Amino acid sequence: MSVLISVWFGLFPSAEAVELCNGLDDDADGAVDEGPVLVGTDDDGDGYAAPASLAVSCVAGDPVASDCDDAAPSIRPVPGNEGCNGTDGNCNGVVDDAVCPCPVVSTTDRAWQVCATLETHPDAGLACTLSSGWKLASPATADEQAQLQLAMGVFVDPHWIGLDDLVTEGVWVWAGGAAFSFDGWAYGQPDGGGRAGADCAVIGPTGEWDDSDCSDYRPYVCEATCTPRSWFLDADGDGLGDPTTLMAACGLPGVGYVQNDLDCDDTDGASPAVVFVDEDGDGYGGSAQVVDCSVVIPGGDCDDLYAARSPGAPEVACTGVDEDCEPSTPDDQDADADGYLVCAGDCDDADGSVNPGAVEVRGNGRDDDCDPVTPDARAHTGEPLDTGWQHSDPVPGHTGEPGGADRDGDGIPDEVEGAGDPDGDGVPNWADLDSDGDGALDAAEGEAAAYDAGGAPRSSRPAPKFGFGCGTTPGAGGAAWVVALVAAGRRRSRAELPL
Repeated sequence: MSVLISVWFGLFPSAEAVELCNGLDDDADGAVDEGPVLVGTDDDGDGYAAPASLAVSCVAGDPVASDCDDAAPSIRPVPGNEGCNGTDGNCNGVVDDAVCPCPVVSTTDRAWQVCATLETHPDAGLACTLSSGWKLASPATADEQAQLQLAMGVFVDPHWIGLDDLVTEGVWVWAGGAAFSFDGWAYGQPDGGGRAGADCAVIGPTGEWDDSDCSDYRPYVCEATCTPRSWFLDADGDGLGDPTTLMAACGLPGVGYVQNDLDCDDTDGASPAVVFVDEDGDGYGGSAQVVDCSVVIPGGDCDDLYAARSPGAPEVACTGVDEDCEPSTPDDQDADADGYLVCAGDCDDADGSVNPGAVEVRGNGRDDDCDPVTPDARAHTGEPLDTGWQHSDPVPGHTGEPGGADRDGDGIPDEVEGAGDPDGDGVPNWADLDSDGDGALDAAEGEAAAYDAGGAPRSSRPAPKFGFGCGTTPGAGGAAWVVALVAAGRRRSRAELPL
């Protein structure tokens, strides 16, 4: 079973580099191993994965390496995991790193030990086979011949290769029995070397072969077959390779090569970027990340499987869902910070003084306490609503003095008209231009008409009895009684007040 694990990429720390799980601050942001890193599947079960394109944040315990051969469990990025066998056992890009008797050079699909020790041809062949998988160099094709010459570089002395005619004179065969089909003999060779026993071949400085006496002491070259890997040049040092620079080689072909082809601009260390995956297509990514050349998608999506939830979504009241991914105001907005959400009955979330807990202020033109039954109609003192002039005594705050709000524009202050509805038309007096319903406007009839259902002015009403044996219509004596009552500090009803 494949296991999802992390692997590394990148070579050079910089402010534009991708953060790796390697104990270093690769992207120079002051944080170590905060991710993301590449991850892949461990097909061979050795605990390490091959390079892949998915990226996630670093977590404790992530392997910090890349499996260079995820089909061979014996090849894994573990220090010291090397043997002289023609493979890059520890995945450091060097085949048989310093474990063979001779220096090793790797090419496309071959590894070569170029040995300076002088041996006879038989002893050279034996020395090569003492290492697992090795034999005297046997370039059976023009490509292998070219790889051998590249591995040997500039040399002067002829080196033994695995070619001889010891079994049958004139019939040359390769060590290990490979078919002899490629001919690299120098002009006029083999010629027997001018003496008997010239039955073994050497490669000269020009790359051409010559026959020589097998008992001669010469340097030699060993060969092993290795599995080539794909390498890509990382010119901008961001750990990502240019897909147009593919090179197959058993080991690291040179400085600056990496084992991925994820770079879409190898001149820009910031491209591609590690971006968030937008699984629900709402324009915001969740926690999953990838190395991508496309437009960078912002993160922060609190539910990347539900498109209606993202930082750009409108908050819907009373759903029980945090649509805009804003944890400070989940499920509803309290934009005015008055402690009341829209779900809790706040009728104006833009005004902190308007909410269900506010005190209704009379005459300010708004419903302060969000009570639609009595908008803008309660007195400061909390007294009952004034229903008109039916009170026997003046109502505090309803003295009829000029001033105050006049929302219906009839010249009579709202506090004088009150919220009564004597004509029964469903419109409170303060908003009714014809409060008594007689067809004449309050503005023409005056304050009395604004309170009288029948429309008769107050001056035509019967005057109230004052008591003390007096008549109902005060004359001079009645007037005197009124003066006396005022002097005595007695209160009068509104009906007694002069018009």
